Amino acid sequence: MAIDPPPDLAIEINNTRSSLNRLDIYARLGIPEVWRFDGTSLTIYRLIDGEYIAQERSMVLPLLKREDILQLLQKSQTMGETSWVKSVRQWVRTEIDRGS
Repeated sequence: MAIDPPPDLAIEINNTRSSLNRLDIYARLGIPEVWRFDGTSLTIYRLIDGEYIAQERSMVLPLLKREDILQLLQKSQTMGETSWVKSVRQWVRTEIDRGS
């Protein structure tokens, strides 16, 4: 871990249920934030005192709130990739200008 530290963020997209509790594994690795998306809902977990606690905003990417990420993911299902990427870029610019 001293040579290759853990990532700042792990993202899980679950299409099926797994009996493996990955949050315990991520906690042992020291990954400070985990996002879990099941196709409908998103949970942002922050590692606090060795336990993951659900949060409304990303610590790693503080511009992003849970509902913003969900809206962007929903848009990706109805737009072409190029249009979606442009809309995400515009959203980020707007949020930075707003000082979010």
